[in-house]
Amino acid sequence: MRGTFKTGDLLCVYPVPMSLIEGGDIIAFMTTINGTPQKVVHRVSRRTPKGLITRGDSVEIEDPGYITENQIIGRVLYRKRGSSTTAILNGRKGFMKGQVLSSWWRLVKLMTKNLIAQHSYLILKRSGIVRYLWQPEIRRLRIQHREGEYIQ
Repeated sequence: MRGTFKTGDLLCVYPVPMSLIEGGDIIAFMTTINGTPQKVVHRVSRRTPKGLITRGDSVEIEDPGYITENQIIGRVLYRKRGSSTTAILNGRKGFMKGQVLSSWWRLVKLMTKNLIAQHSYLILKRSGIVRYLWQPEIRRLRIQHREGEYIQ
């Protein structure tokens, strides 16, 4: 839930029945990861007849499996960071915030990936390797001039 919570935040979780949980709510639940029981806090993407589908705000894909009534610890209503307490957006507004955060993290990943690729290309270009390995053959030359166009 990077972007919504930080390491060290204290979350105030209130028990609620599954019937009151809707898409966009942030819930705490128990699940098993690599055979070990874990407490997880994620946003509800949607409800299905089999259970709830969740995902983290900074993750593009939904969590595998369904969250059932007996796994739910409760809904996160407040976050305490230092001396300030902040109400958590749940429901439709929370869902919108989750979508914005997810898009933001996708953009950050894309920008980082492109910057790394661009930086790597510049290093190769400066070293002369690109000029040595890539020698395009020019088959057609087109020059535009105010008196006309020259194609060879």
